[in-house]
Amino acid sequence: MRIPFTSWVFLIPICSIFLSFCIFVVAGQCLDSQRSLLLQLKNNLTFNTAMSKKLVRWNQSADCCSWEGVNCSEGSVIGLDLTNEAISGGRDNLSSLFNLQNLQNLSLAHNNFNGSQIPSEFEKMTNLSYLNLSNAGFAGQIPIEISRLTRLVSLDLSAVYFPDTTTLKLENSSLNVLVQNLTIDGNIPNWLGELRNLMYLNLSFNRLVTLERPFSNLSFLNVLDLSSNQLQGQLPVLPESATYLDFSRNNFSSVIPASIGDSLTFAYLLSLSSNKLSGSIPESICNAAYLQVLDLSNNFLGEKIPQCLTKMSVTLGVLNLRRNRLTGSIPDSFQVNCSLQTLDFNGNQIEGRLPKSLAYCTKLEVLNIGYNLIKDVFPCYLKNASMLRVLVLRSNNFGGSVSCSESNATWPMLQIVDVASNNFTGKLSKISEWKAMMDDENGAQSELNHLQYLQYEFLSFNQFYYQDTITVTLKGLDVDYTHLDQQNGG
Repeated sequence: MRIPFTSWVFLIPICSIFLSFCIFVVAGQCLDSQRSLLLQLKNNLTFNTAMSKKLVRWNQSADCCSWEGVNCSEGSVIGLDLTNEAISGGRDNLSSLFNLQNLQNLSLAHNNFNGSQIPSEFEKMTNLSYLNLSNAGFAGQIPIEISRLTRLVSLDLSAVYFPDTTTLKLENSSLNVLVQNLTIDGNIPNWLGELRNLMYLNLSFNRLVTLERPFSNLSFLNVLDLSSNQLQGQLPVLPESATYLDFSRNNFSSVIPASIGDSLTFAYLLSLSSNKLSGSIPESICNAAYLQVLDLSNNFLGEKIPQCLTKMSVTLGVLNLRRNRLTGSIPDSFQVNCSLQTLDFNGNQIEGRLPKSLAYCTKLEVLNIGYNLIKDVFPCYLKNASMLRVLVLRSNNFGGSVSCSESNATWPMLQIVDVASNNFTGKLSKISEWKAMMDDENGAQSELNHLQYLQYEFLSFNQFYYQDTITVTLKGLDVDYTHLDQQNGG
């Protein structure tokens, strides 16, 4: 499901923050072959001799290992720093560079390659550990070949772009491979906290374990993604400026701070799912006036659902509290102008009846309250939720007739209905009115494809999506589908 909205966001399409590196001159006799390659590189490059401080001084008479910007080991060039050398021209000028196959450190940052694509020949430089192409004037698709640099621990492709300029692109398929091959482990370093103007920080899908300092002093940080690491201990103090906060799939084991809402002033998404968080859901979360996605699923949260949380249905599009230890009943405080599209309380200990105010949520596409202790009748009063696609009531104490007597109590978009393990009686009538289940083969396949990618769009300028989890029980086996997705739109 893609529901666009207008929001102020930042203008950095790609900005990756990784460890920077320095190159030091190491004395040693330069090999003739290495000198020849460097001089060939210099001759091929177009650069401003008045502004150059390194290339302009390279000459035939001196030992190339003593040239500025060059680092050698046993006569072979292992480091090359051509940062800010006023280089211009296209990628073809770099052809001799790729024969320096002992290179470990390379920086071409702050030059101008005139919007040419990053050369795929980088894959030849299999010893590279550090590659800095930031603000170098490259554009277009980032080549998949970079993902084959398996020794790479630092890759900087960051750049500041302005309207009407061509940017770098990273397709989803490339991203997946790149993430698999480029991983960082250990601690998130202290010096990140000194980058006061940092707006976007994505360290997801690594093996990071600890935070050395909080992010609270990063007053311009809009996006903070630490998902899919091994971070543990207490949740960090959140940056108050952030609109996107994803700490999912880690090992945080604290309670959620009582004052967390004070740091959610501008937040559109907060995901703390799949950690080891305990305690209750703090009411201060309800202070997040702009929150559209709240995912606290797969933790050990207990006690009752705060009443103010269902009052947030005016702004919330996704409320996911599945697989916790929540008790009590669902607060009957959904608002008349409810905006919820996904409501998932599956796998808790919730009891009582479904709140009648849930009927206000006419935009619902996913309603999943399976595996609870709810005692009620079939929710025919949700007849106006005409977009409903998934209805899961499984393993509760529902009873009575499973049919609805009113002729207009239909859900034409409904595709998954799971009412197993309840106390329903009678016949399941009017299934013919669930048109999405009765379509022809082509139509059914189209609807199935849509269901597979149920997603809620937020921060549409930067094309972030939340993708729902759908659990389908097949022969006693529960199958889950991935739920949080950050992707390029299409």
